[in-house]
Formats: sequence, structure tokens, C-alpha cells
Amino acid sequence: MRPVKHHSQSLILPAGFAAVIVMMILVTGVGVMRMIDNNDLLKTIVTQYNAKTNLIQSMYTAARERSITLLRMVSMSDPFDREEQFEYFNELGTQFSVARVALSGKDFDEQERILFEHQGELIRDTIPLQMEVIELLNEDDVNAATLTLLHQTIPSQDAVLSQLQAMLDYQQTSANKAFDTATQVVRDTTVFMSILSFAAILLSVSIAFTVTRRLQRDERALRDAHDSLEKRVMERTRELSEAYDELKIHEQQIEKKNRTLETVSNKLSKYLPPQVFASIFSGKQEVRIESERKKLTIFFSDIAGFTETTDKIESEDLTNLINHYLTEMSKVALEYGATIDKYIGDAIMIFFGDPESRGIKEDAKACVKMAIAMQRRMNELAETWRDFGFDTPLACRIGIHTGYCTVGNFGSEDRMDYTIIGGAVNLASRLEQEAATGGILISYETYAQVKDEIACEEAGEIKLRGIAYPVATYRVTTLEKKSIDNEMKFHADLPNLKISVDFRTMSDAERLKSKELLTKLLNSLSEPKTN
Repeated sequence: MRPVKHHSQSLILPAGFAAVIVMMILVTGVGVMRMIDNNDLLKTIVTQYNAKTNLIQSMYTAARERSITLLRMVSMSDPFDREEQFEYFNELGTQFSVARVALSGKDFDEQERILFEHQGELIRDTIPLQMEVIELLNEDDVNAATLTLLHQTIPSQDAVLSQLQAMLDYQQTSANKAFDTATQVVRDTTVFMSILSFAAILLSVSIAFTVTRRLQRDERALRDAHDSLEKRVMERTRELSEAYDELKIHEQQIEKKNRTLETVSNKLSKYLPPQVFASIFSGKQEVRIESERKKLTIFFSDIAGFTETTDKIESEDLTNLINHYLTEMSKVALEYGATIDKYIGDAIMIFFGDPESRGIKEDAKACVKMAIAMQRRMNELAETWRDFGFDTPLACRIGIHTGYCTVGNFGSEDRMDYTIIGGAVNLASRLEQEAATGGILISYETYAQVKDEIACEEAGEIKLRGIAYPVATYRVTTLEKKSIDNEMKFHADLPNLKISVDFRTMSDAERLKSKELLTKLLNSLSEPKTN
């Protein structure tokens, strides 16, 4: 009987190993099948999510850009520039419609269909408001267009953008749910494989116990201890190696992000006014969509006769001239603490009072003093103009107005534009167009702030395009009022002639009458003396 028992025991080892191999094959096969199914599920989720998300994002971007384009059109004074922006406005509408048609062909669930139809209703409400702004601009009614844009069109467009964002959020939520399902499949697969692996291990242990129980206990204990220790050392070594690799990867990612942040910071500093850039990166001002109403002093300037000038010189010289002019004017502006809003060809738009203000009066004084400094700098650059091929130096015209504006960040959360809007901007631009070559024309609102320190003379009321009422204007004559007091007075005391004149207090009628009297006096003095 013993040989039979020995034979039966000898079959235990191969049978056990066969069972283990079958179980491992089963574990591997099930795991691979579940992983393949899960991978296909993930591919389907990603494909559907990307297709819908890209179309919704395209609609969001087009809708947002249309609002920004309307803001630009409102702030533009040149009808050709408005026409160019209107063409771009129509192109964005086409992009939006194409994306929406493509999105309508996708498979929607009930919630997606509700969001899509509601978004269509909001669009039908918004488009007439946008076209109303366009019609008001075509009629050159900038104030009405601005009010319609701010109080009706932009809120309506914001509702469209909010609905699009809701659609994006729902896509993200749906994708997250699908990913959660896929993750649960992975968990279930892992549990199933763990159970089979545990069963295989139990079977292997049972076989090993049966085969090796005849070996000496000490030898078995030593071997088991050695194997266990070696395994623990290897696992620990592997864990430390993986942790070290992860640490290196994190360090590289942090270094890369720091370099990216530094690059972005350097680029932003070239597109934002220095004061705005400093306030954002110091934490004083948050980068978010918000605006407030402030009283600012707004400055516009351009080179007189620049259009005719461009036909006289080569494009390279023209580029160098513009860059040199803008650089010199920017230096002066920064010396006086101005916020440079934008460059429009040869024109410059500057304002005082935001993000920091020294008070309305001081802001106005600083702006006018800066304008005078710019005109003086233009005269100093006379020789430079000749280097560009001009026989006579160029001169610029300047207009300044103090009034209330809406200032802040406009656009969307992922793309904002720091700027100012309001009728005060348009008035300042119109004053610049009416200013004399080499002169500075200011409104009464600015004159009231600077008259105690800066000498000005009344230029009369003028009717400005786009402004409903006549505007009282003043010409700036010099920087310090006290320095010209003596020049504005004349006094002579001779035995037979006494003259005392104060030009500052003379009206236009008094000046004309004085001129007639002096002319008559000169004619009398020119006649021969008779006894």
C-alpha cells in the first residue's frame, strides 16, 4: 500500500501547479478583458465630451468676442474702424451659427436638450439688442449706443455666456460621472483579480505545505525568513526609488511652472499700464470682471497732418518715426504718473485718476502739465524729424477733458481687457481733433481744476460731432500762471503819455476797441508836428 500512497502524493505537486497556472491564466484573461472594455468606454467618453465641449467652447468664444467687438465700436470715433469691426462682428456671428448647427446634430440627453433650447431663446433675445447698438452707432448716436450696450445688450449677452458655461459644466459633470463609472469598473476588476490571486496563493501555499512538510522545521523556518526579508528589502528599495523619481518629477514641474509664470509676467508687463501691472502683481487689484465709475482726466493726442506725411516717406522710416515718437511721449507720460491706455496709430490715449489718484484737481493739473511737457519735447526733437526726411518739424494736437467714466476689466473670466468707457472719452477725442497744430485744447471741466496754476485763454463754445450740447473750451498758453503775470500787463508813465493795460481782464470787445484807439494814436503820432 505504501507505494500506492507515495504515487498519489507524487501527483499532488503537478496537479497543484496545473491548478495554479489555470487560475493565473483566468485572472490575467479576465483582467485584460475588463481593461479592454474599460478602455473602450473611456475612449467613447473622451470622444463625445471633446466633440461637444469644443463646439460649445467655440460658441462661447464667438459670443464673448462679439460683446468685446461692440465695446470697441462704441469707443471708436473713426467710421472706417467701426466698419472693420462690424465685419469682424459678422464673422463671429457666422462662427457661432456654424458651431451651433454642428452641436444640434449631436446626441443629447434630456438635460442637454433643455439647456440647448434655453440657450437658443437667450440668443433670440440678444441679437436684436446687438443690432440696435449697431444702428445707433451708424446714426452716430454714441451715447445712446453706449447706454443700450451697458444696460441691455451686455447683461443679455452675459446671460447667453452663462448658459453656455452651464452647458460646459454639464458636459464636465457628465464626463465625471462616466469616469466614475469607469473607475468603479477598475475597482471591481481589481477586487475580482485580488480574490482569484488570493485563491491561487492559498492553493499554492497548500501545495507547498503538503510537499515540504516532511522537511525539517528549522530549515523551512530559515528559508521562509530569508525569503521574507529579501522581499521586504526589495519592496522597500522599490518604494524609495519610486518616491525619489516622483520627487524629481514634481521639482521639474515646479521649476517649469515658475519659468512659465516669469515669462507670462514679463509679457503682461508690456501689454498693461505699469500702474495696473504693479497693482495686480502686488495683490492690490484682483484680476476679475469688475468696473466702477470714477472721475478721470482723459488725454488724446496725434500728429497733425500725419496722413499726408505717410505718403512722403518709406514704410521703414515711417515705422522708426512712429516708434521714436511714441517712445518719447511715453517717457514724458510716465514721468507725470499717467496711465497709458492705448496707442492708435500715431494717436495716444492717456488718463489720470486710476488705478491711483492724487485727487481730481491734482490729476487734472498733472495731465495738463504733461501735455505742455510733451509739446516742449516735440520742439526739442526738431532735428530728429529732419533725420527722417522732413524739412519742418512735426507737431501734435492735444485734447483734454475731465469727466466721469466707467473703468475696469471687461470681457470674460478667461479673457479680460482693462479699459475705460463713457462719453468723457469721446469728448476728449473730439477736443483733440479741434485743437490747433502744436496746441492744447481743454474743456471747461478741466479748466476749472487748473485755472489757479496754469494759464489758459478762452477759446469759446464749439459744437463737437457726437456731443449733443456746445462745449466751452480753453487754450493752454503756458505752464505756470505766475510766470506770465508781467507779460499780461503793460504800464507806461511819460510826461505827456500814460498807458496802463491788463490783458488778463480784457474782454474781446475791449481788445478790439483798444486796437482801434491805438491805431488812431499811431496815425496821429506819424503826422508832422504843427505849431
